[in-house]
Amino acid sequence: MMPDYSLYPGCDVDIGFTTRGCNRGCHFCVVPEKEGHFRVVQHPSEFHDPSHKGVMLLDNNILFDREWFFEVTDWILNKGLAVDFNQGLDIRLLDAGIAARIAELTPLNYWHFAFDSLDYTDAVLKGIEMLKNAGVNLRSKTNFYVYLHGDDDYESALERCNILRQEKALPYIMVNRESVRTQRMTDLKRWTRPQIFFTTPFENYQRTMRKGGSA
Repeated sequence: MMPDYSLYPGCDVDIGFTTRGCNRGCHFCVVPEKEGHFRVVQHPSEFHDPSHKGVMLLDNNILFDREWFFEVTDWILNKGLAVDFNQGLDIRLLDAGIAARIAELTPLNYWHFAFDSLDYTDAVLKGIEMLKNAGVNLRSKTNFYVYLHGDDDYESALERCNILRQEKALPYIMVNRESVRTQRMTDLKRWTRPQIFFTTPFENYQRTMRKGGSA
């Protein structure tokens, strides 16, 4: 369905879903409940404005259908469009071919991935290696959503951030909006600003904060 882009003055990108739903069932996510299982719903040509130079895809997990991902990105490349996979790409479904395709595409901003649990650390590290081998600049072209459910999830989130720091990849802390935000949760989120994260270990940042520094 073609959106009425005139309702959004200044909008210069296509916006829409090519797929709906997700098969993951993450405990913090309402997508399976609201949208059901993954399915293809429309081609991006159905919401493309020829005057636009980019497309923002709102798909929850487009990589569940590898062939569809390549069909969609073939079209994007043929149109010469930049793209934002706004809800992220599932790094657990990455392979060398998908990584190479990502390297061919032009991001509107960052390539978004997620590292929501230490349970799939190996898959994250494997995916990062494939992205590096494909020539994707992790530091400037990617970020990783790091879900922080509450203070009891703090140690896990810090470890995930440190793993990403070792790989020169930027985290984006996603705090559960219903949680009570403690000071150390706030400090962790503030630390992940790029100008601080890549230059200052978290322990040093915390010491600075305790001494009355500002960030």
